[in-house]
Amino acid sequence: MREKAAFAELLRQHEELTQRFARLLHDDAGQVLTAIALQLSALEGVDAGELETLQGTLDELLERFRDTQAGLGGAVVAKRGLVAGLSLLARSRKGFTVMAAVSPSWPAGAMLAGFRIVEALEPSRAVVDGSGMVLEGAGAVSEYVEMLAEVGGLVIQSGPRTNTIRIQHANTGLNR
Repeated sequence: MREKAAFAELLRQHEELTQRFARLLHDDAGQVLTAIALQLSALEGVDAGELETLQGTLDELLERFRDTQAGLGGAVVAKRGLVAGLSLLARSRKGFTVMAAVSPSWPAGAMLAGFRIVEALEPSRAVVDGSGMVLEGAGAVSEYVEMLAEVGGLVIQSGPRTNTIRIQHANTGLNR
């Protein structure tokens, strides 16, 4: 029980730090990059080759910025829900898709735990509906994933097909 409480506190601190960093990226760096892009587009009389080089550098920087933001999906989950966080993760991870009819009505801690489980298991697809989530092509369930599930009040079971995992909240009915 002590181990669970310590892990929950560590997870809470990690999520708090992630959210602060995400706000910093969005509020400060994101606005500066957007302002630079707007200023570049308004330049007149500049050599086209130099402008193209500057624009290419800025585009690369913006892409890296977006990738970094995608890695902070836990902040998106806390603000906009599990499906939004998973969708952001899908945009940054090749070969991963998310199908969602509706986000499960889990508490915030369970949604964050679910997101971190998806990150750890690296499935090829996540199917999310009101009762939970099914991960297809997921890796093995580690001790870390089991602890995340326990702290978030989530139940992990074998899925409907081979190489799938079902995740639902402990207080909800059967998934599908």
